[in-house]
Amino acid sequence: MKVLIYIFIILLSKFTFAHSLIEVDITRGNLDPLPVAVSPLHVDSQSDNYQDVKVKDLGERISTVIEKNFKSTGLFNPLNKDAFVQKPDIAHLKPRFEDWRLITAQALVTGKLLIKDDKLKV
Repeated sequence: MKVLIYIFIILLSKFTFAHSLIEVDITRGNLDPLPVAVSPLHVDSQSDNYQDVKVKDLGERISTVIEKNFKSTGLFNPLNKDAFVQKPDIAHLKPRFEDWRLITAQALVTGKLLIKDDKLKV
């Protein structure tokens, strides 16, 4: 009986050592927010004829909302729009990532909007 208990203890101790090969020590998380460029949304040329809303202002206002949402999470640091090299009219088609890298942007948010048949498509 004692032999079975000794064998059981030896086997049990070997299994615990096998599971403890990897040890992870977490002291703190990454506190640096990701620098992100939120480009004003490009307004499609078909939306220029829409009368009820200031269409030219709409792309800027939507990008401001996105930027504030990013900042409020604490995980992102939206970059100043005055530092942008590439214009938003071109950025939504083919972004030149070298230009965005110059201002240390790690991510780029861009797009376009279209108002058609009283519906807003972003």
